[in-house]
Amino acid sequence: MASTISGPLPTAARPLVNFDYVDISTGTGYREYYGGALASGALHSYRLSDNVFYSDKVSTIAYHSSSPAEGVYTKRQDLDFDLKFALPQIVDGTAIIVVPHSIFTSNVGKTVTGFVNVRIRKWDGSNVIEIAQASGAVVNVPGSDSPKQHQAAIKVICPRTKFKKGDTIRVTAEHYINFNNDNTSCSYAIGHDPKSRTYVDKDRELNWASAASVMSCQIPFKVDITG
Repeated sequence: MASTISGPLPTAARPLVNFDYVDISTGTGYREYYGGALASGALHSYRLSDNVFYSDKVSTIAYHSSSPAEGVYTKRQDLDFDLKFALPQIVDGTAIIVVPHSIFTSNVGKTVTGFVNVRIRKWDGSNVIEIAQASGAVVNVPGSDSPKQHQAAIKVICPRTKFKKGDTIRVTAEHYINFNNDNTSCSYAIGHDPKSRTYVDKDRELNWASAASVMSCQIPFKVDITG
């Protein structure tokens, strides 16, 4: 005679996922990741990690010795920070992305403006899928002896997006610069050191001595709180 089991059947244990904080009202858990650069010879790649590590370089800098006299915003930097998921995940909610950036022009009487645009994407090994994007505030930089540094804190509303095991979430930081029809020299940079080190580039007159260089990403995940 077959034996019987009383009570509910046991279910498989769900994977244990730790969050930095959880919003019970929305069932959303947040993990904070940090952007940094890794070196492979002379080349750099960019990654996201929940560990606070020393980036190979504090920031990525670009320079124009004689900028084109453009009166429109043009994308001048485009950095992809990647994280591959070891478990299936559902991203859903409001992400908070903080991107430090710096702009400098020494030409008195000239003004350069710029802002950071952030894209959150999914990479499945074959295709890049756009999830959401948003821009930070515009920074006005008059010609001076000091760079203008700013922490762009950007709210990005992410629709419900499923990630399989092995899929990659990509946070892209884009730096848009407007030379305002002035032919002027200009340096600009995106900071990305999880340790938030200070750094001075004397050749390009940019430094992180007075502002944090850490790039942080608070990503929202759907949490099963049914017990």
